[in-house]
Amino acid sequence: MADDPSDVNTPPTDIDIDSIVAAAVSQQAGRGAQAMDTTTDGGAIQAIPFPFCLLYNGRPWHPITIAAPSPDLAAMTVSQIVQLLNDQLVRMGYAALCTAVPGTC
Repeated sequence: MADDPSDVNTPPTDIDIDSIVAAAVSQQAGRGAQAMDTTTDGGAIQAIPFPFCLLYNGRPWHPITIAAPSPDLAAMTVSQIVQLLNDQLVRMGYAALCTAVPGTC
């Protein structure tokens, strides 16, 4: 049975968060893949895992980890993921109540 979109107190379970996250991360990597692969001196840039907690209406919803060379780039990717999730939530009839905070859920 599908979730009730009018219940803003219960995070939706009928949305494929992992697919949306994978698409956003892939898109982000595609945009900056060449720039992120090497430094100006030819050395490799190391991607560091940064944990985030996706929230729905302020409540923990789904943990994600973004591998990025800096906290700023990880935060930018998470911001894009939140926008994609909110767009999907609205298409499914839910309120756009997804946010994210650094750290684990």
